Amino acid sequence: MIFDALFFRQFRRNALLSLVTIAAIALAVAVLTAIELANASAARAFADADSHLHDRIGIQIVGSAPFDERGIARIATQPGVVAALPITEDQLLIEGPEPEIVRAVGVDSLARLPIDAEFRNERPGPFSDGGRVQSALFAGGAIVSARLAAHAGASLLVRARGARIRVQIAGVLPAGRAGADSSTVFFDIASAQRLFGKRGVLDRIDLIVDAGERRALVARLPPLVPRGTQAIDTVDQRAAVGTLRDAFTHDLDALAAVALLVAALLVANAGAIGVVQRRPEIGILRALGAERGQIFRAFLAEGMTFGAFGALFGVIAGVALAGLAARALGIAVDPSPDPLLLILCWTIGVVLAMLAAVYPALIAARTPPAIAMRSTGFEGSSSSRAKVFGTIGGVLLLAGATFAAFSNPTAGGFAAIAVIIGSVCLVPSIVDGSSRAFGQVADRRSAAARLAAANLGVTPARIGVAVASLAIAIALGASVAIVIASFQSTMLAWANATLRADIVVSVPPGTGLSSALLGRLRALREVAHVDSKRTTNVPFRGSLVRLDAQNLERGASGLRIVSGGIPSDREAIVVSERFVAQFHVGLGERISLVTSRGPVPLRIAAIAADYENAIGVITLDTKTDRFLFGEREATSASVVMRSGANPIVVRTQLAHAAGELPIRLETTAELRASIVALFNGVFVAAAGLGFVAIAIAILGVTSTLYALIAERRTEIELLRVLGLRVRGVRSMVLYEAGMIGIVGAAIGMTLGLCLALIVLFAIDRPLFGWTIGLHVPLGTLAAIAGAVIAAALAAGLYPAHVAARLLVRDAVRSE
Repeated sequence: MIFDALFFRQFRRNALLSLVTIAAIALAVAVLTAIELANASAARAFADADSHLHDRIGIQIVGSAPFDERGIARIATQPGVVAALPITEDQLLIEGPEPEIVRAVGVDSLARLPIDAEFRNERPGPFSDGGRVQSALFAGGAIVSARLAAHAGASLLVRARGARIRVQIAGVLPAGRAGADSSTVFFDIASAQRLFGKRGVLDRIDLIVDAGERRALVARLPPLVPRGTQAIDTVDQRAAVGTLRDAFTHDLDALAAVALLVAALLVANAGAIGVVQRRPEIGILRALGAERGQIFRAFLAEGMTFGAFGALFGVIAGVALAGLAARALGIAVDPSPDPLLLILCWTIGVVLAMLAAVYPALIAARTPPAIAMRSTGFEGSSSSRAKVFGTIGGVLLLAGATFAAFSNPTAGGFAAIAVIIGSVCLVPSIVDGSSRAFGQVADRRSAAARLAAANLGVTPARIGVAVASLAIAIALGASVAIVIASFQSTMLAWANATLRADIVVSVPPGTGLSSALLGRLRALREVAHVDSKRTTNVPFRGSLVRLDAQNLERGASGLRIVSGGIPSDREAIVVSERFVAQFHVGLGERISLVTSRGPVPLRIAAIAADYENAIGVITLDTKTDRFLFGEREATSASVVMRSGANPIVVRTQLAHAAGELPIRLETTAELRASIVALFNGVFVAAAGLGFVAIAIAILGVTSTLYALIAERRTEIELLRVLGLRVRGVRSMVLYEAGMIGIVGAAIGMTLGLCLALIVLFAIDRPLFGWTIGLHVPLGTLAAIAGAVIAAALAAGLYPAHVAARLLVRDAVRSE
């Protein structure tokens, strides 16, 4: 009964405020749902992807030469081995106007086909058999890149072991496929063994293992693996991919939390406005015997009702938004989302709305009947409360700075929370001060501007909620933009430093690139220069770390130095940031490395950025490596082509120069482009979700202005009696909207910069061991600020129209 009297009449009288509240909850829950669905899809994609994503492969069994495949049976039955996947690799010559040597990989097509291939089952011949691509591969078909398919049509004419064979194209990989450049061709392993004369032998075995058994398996496998092979633990070296994913999902979850906070502020603001507008009804109900608890429960039920409908619409919208975000990330979304996840998101929305309704419900329940039945103001002693909240805000900002200084992820999280809440507490004082500043500026303009500035200071707490929600949303967008720009600039700088070569030549473990071969590579006409590198794993403090030996005399080729300088003596080395974080060492310290000469102390002369290896990398000069370990052949070479050279032609020349040596060739241009595309997709999705939060806050500006106009109805009508024209009323409201936008943008930009600094340096760096250089995109931030101020003005159009329609005769009649 009480709920009906308070809720339904208010809904009919102020439908806009109610709809805006529902929309705010819906948008926040949509962001939450989209993020959780996208994260779940990303997790499934990483879990289900084939070994080229490197995430499930825990151990690889490799040798310097092909080995007997019969050993796979006893390995596959070992405890902890989930699956043993046979692999064979070789090179294949594709004939045509421009012959090309490509990398051919034989995989178990029943276990792990490239999951995102576009299968060509409509092709005539033995491949149109009801849609089972395995039969196409069993018959000798291949899965190729989009680039090769575009030139080949339905089949490829290839040469293997001197014989010419036509290979049907059974599937096409999209461009930018992770782990495989456009010069990689996949076959079923049996077909590959027949094609290359490797019946009964393998080049590699990939083991998918139980995480808890991995280290025990590494120790148990050596006597079980085929002769001439070794078991290599690959998880530590490849865990950085998962770390990057965790970093991104971590930041997305934070984005969802901020969007929910913005929605909660708007729900609380709408509830407080509703209390003011329904004070007469509350007074009547209290005078008729309604208890405080009944009033409190009625307003709480109102919040729950708004939350139920808003969260329902939000979950529906979130499913659609997840599809858009996942497509930007290149992730396949499950067409049947987990119902429990959707119910959880809906429940969070309802609980959020109920918690946000507690404050206005308490105000309504504590209001005495006599006061409630008066047409009094809402805020009372706003000046004293603003000072109290300002003091609290200052203390919280100081606490946030202290937490951030600890450079600990947990402390960083507390720092972000303290800074956000502290900024919110300071908003009423900032609004009050801004009112006076705008008043001084408005003296030179018009009466409408002066009235707008005065109105801003009359209800600083009420307007402060709209400003605070707008500021938090802007801070979210600004911090995302800064983090985006910082990640992009850092990753591009790292990619340019580490991927300077046009083509990378590598060999299987146990083999090497001889000096003679390197000489032949350098002698090729299309090659500008070749840098060689020796990569091995060495023990260090109970872990295996990667040791790279390369020529550092010409500079840090392939390294991005973040501190220190290039080693100039035989006892100096370069270590990666992950190495520093993992083993708690620093610049200038000496570490002991086990070498052929025994333990040798080496000085850390520089620290380099590295986003690939989760344990760490040590880099030293080839002369130092030769002194410590003796003469050793290189395991890879970075080839830089001459200007205008065709990479496909150079790849083929490199393969011919290698002769019978099984080398692997990777074109870095495609890898660099895929890195850029990956981060662009990730950050476009994140930025889009950030702007959704700003849209939520803009709704709050509309609802606040509309409610304030309703509360100041008599005042506006009297202003009309005193000579303020319709145009002046409209201008007054628009000035007020613009002032809210300006103050919100100023606070939001400052808060956004603080949050970005906390995320980059107090959370991500200690959590993931990365140094992300700060890059503030001034142009982007200016565009965000301008767009928000324009949106705030647009949000004031309808309230201004409503205010302009108030009639003079109503004011005269009421007086």
